[in-house]
Amino acid sequence: AAVHSWFEMNQFTHLIHLAAIVSVDRVNSDPLRACETNVLGVYHICSEIIRTQKNCWLFLASTAHVYQGSAPVNGEKLRESSPLKPITFYGQTKLMAEQMAWPLLQQYGKSGCIGRIFSFTHQSQKEPYLVPTLWKRIQLLPEGGTLKLINHKSVRDILDAETVVDCILHLLCGKYSGIINIGSGEGKKIEEIAKHIAALQNKQIQICQANQSPPDSLIADVTNLKKFLLEQAVQ
Repeated sequence: AAVHSWFEMNQFTHLIHLAAIVSVDRVNSDPLRACETNVLGVYHICSEIIRTQKNCWLFLASTAHVYQGSAPVNGEKLRESSPLKPITFYGQTKLMAEQMAWPLLQQYGKSGCIGRIFSFTHQSQKEPYLVPTLWKRIQLLPEGGTLKLINHKSVRDILDAETVVDCILHLLCGKYSGIINIGSGEGKKIEEIAKHIAALQNKQIQICQANQSPPDSLIADVTNLKKFLLEQAVQ
C-alpha cells in the first residue's frame, strides 16, 4: 500500500530498482521471503510503473547468477545470450524476476534495462560477500597459516562498486533498452583474490582446497556495455 501511494503521488522519469535479498545463505534460510522480495517485489514495481507512470524508464538490477557458469579452463566469457541455468536459488529468483518483468514492460510499451551485475566489492561491504569474508578470514590466520577455500580455482569477474554505479548512471542517461552485462570482462581465481588480500595485509599464507566440487567461471562479455559507453562518450 505504501509503494502504491508513493507511485500515485509522483511521476518519475527514471527509477533504479536495487532492492533484493542477495546472499545465497540468506536466500536459502528463508526462500519464501526471498521470492516475495526478489520476484513479487519486482512485479509490484513493474505494475505500478504500468498503471501510474506516463514515461518512466526502469533499471532492474539482476545478477550473473542467472547464467550457467563455464569451466575455468576455457576462459569463456558469458554473453547476454549465453545459457541461463542458475545453480543457486538466489539465481533462480533473479531469473524469475527477469522473465516476468521484461515481457511485461514490453507488453505495455514501457522502456527499461535489466543489468546483470557480476561480482563487485567496496570498502563498506560486509560479510558474507566474497572479498570481506576473505579479508576477515585471512586477518584471523596466524602468519604462515592455511586458508581452506571452497573451489579456490573458480573464477570471478569483480568490479569496485563505484564503477558499477557509474555504469548504471550511464545506462540511465542514455535510457538503454534491453538486457546488458555489467562487469570488468576479466576474471580472477578466488585463490588469486585471497593472495592479493594477504599481500595487502603483509601476511604469508598457504591455500588449500576444502572440497572437490568442480570449479566454475563467471566472466562477463562486456562487448555491448563498451559499445554503449563509447557511443555515450561520443555524444
